[in-house]
Amino acid sequence: MDADPGSAPDGSAPRGGGAAYAAAAAAGLLAVLLVLALGPRLDRLRVPPPLAAAVLCAALAAVFAWRHDGRPWRWAVCVGLGFAAFLLVAFTGLARAGPVDWTPLLELGLIGLSSWLGAAGGARLGRRRTPRHAREAPGAG
Repeated sequence: MDADPGSAPDGSAPRGGGAAYAAAAAAGLLAVLLVLALGPRLDRLRVPPPLAAAVLCAALAAVFAWRHDGRPWRWAVCVGLGFAAFLLVAFTGLARAGPVDWTPLLELGLIGLSSWLGAAGGARLGRRRTPRHAREAPGAG
C-alpha cells in the first residue's frame, strides 16, 4: 500500500522536500506580521499578543503536521522560527537598553510549546485519516 500522500514512503520527510518546510516557515513569518498588525485590536479585545501568537502557531503547526503526517517537532520548529527570530531580536535589544527583561524568552517558550502541542495533535489526526495497514512498514507482518 502507498504511504500518506503528504509524506515520503518511510514517513521521514514530506514529499516535495524542503518546499513544505519553507511553506511552514513562511506561514510562521506571516503569523508574526499578522500578530504585529493586529496588536492594537488584540489589546482592545483584552487578548495578550503572546497568547494570540501561541494559538496561531499551534493552529498552523497542526495543519502542516496533519497534512504531511511527519515528525511533529519539525513543523513546530518551522512555524515557530519567525517568532523565535523576532523575540530574540527583541530580547537582545532590551538587554542592551538596560536591565534584562526575560519576558520575550518566556513568550518564546510559550509559543514553542504550543506549536509542538498543535503539531502533535495534527500529526495524530493525520494518522487517523490514514488506514493502519497503509502506515505499516512494507514487509512487516
